[in-house]
Amino acid sequence: MKRFDSLAITLALLFFYSGKVFAEKVNQEGVKRQMSHPILEKIKNGAIVVDVRTPMEYHAGHYPGAINIPVDQLPARLSELDKKKEIIVYCASGARSSSAKMFLEQKGYKVTNAGGLRDMPR
Repeated sequence: MKRFDSLAITLALLFFYSGKVFAEKVNQEGVKRQMSHPILEKIKNGAIVVDVRTPMEYHAGHYPGAINIPVDQLPARLSELDKKKEIIVYCASGARSSSAKMFLEQKGYKVTNAGGLRDMPR
């Protein structure tokens, strides 16, 4: 009986440590992917991040450094955006940001649709 207990404990420890090593490896690779994410590169190079959701959605949580210009206010607030800089737009799911992208591109801006807030790199 004691031999079985020792074997069970040994196997349990082996599984625990191998799982921990695997989780650390996955986390390290995830961090590497995030660091080289194309949107992060654009932000590092001066892109402007625009949250096109409503002010209420924005205040409930937004991407760090993002400015809030709801999609329906874009035509009236174009002066807040610099045509020399790339614009990254996002919303809740990607639908409003898709509309914003099309509108801004028609006005001569270089735009990336990042999709929804949950799709933004951290």
